[in-house]
Amino acid sequence: MSGEHRIRGVDIIGTRVYDVEGTLLGRVHDVRITPGPSETPDSGKPAYVISGLIVGPAAVGTRPGYGQGRMGGPWPVAAIFRRLAGRSIVVDWADVVERSEDEYRLRRRAAELRSLFDVDPATSESGAGRGSA
Repeated sequence: MSGEHRIRGVDIIGTRVYDVEGTLLGRVHDVRITPGPSETPDSGKPAYVISGLIVGPAAVGTRPGYGQGRMGGPWPVAAIFRRLAGRSIVVDWADVVERSEDEYRLRRRAAELRSLFDVDPATSESGAGRGSA
């Protein structure tokens, strides 16, 4: 989406995301941010901008870090949460073309989007990304 305005992460989490064909991809359960080109007026530090969304069917294990391999925990719990995180996809913020209070619409089809494991191979159980043997 073009244009610059402020948006809070709490307003994004839980938002439904649809691809260009109207297929529900899931809900936003994490937001990726990067330092932006401009500074905040009060601190002089970079203002962060949204670079992407993590969208999927479940977030309960992703937020604490199970999906990213940062949480060990009991192996059955970690394995279940990693499997659920494997169904999550990464949406580039630039692909969001319509936004309302409760849903986002994308310019791409679901098949064109990358899984969380494809974007960050360290998140997979094998460390080699989804689909490896």
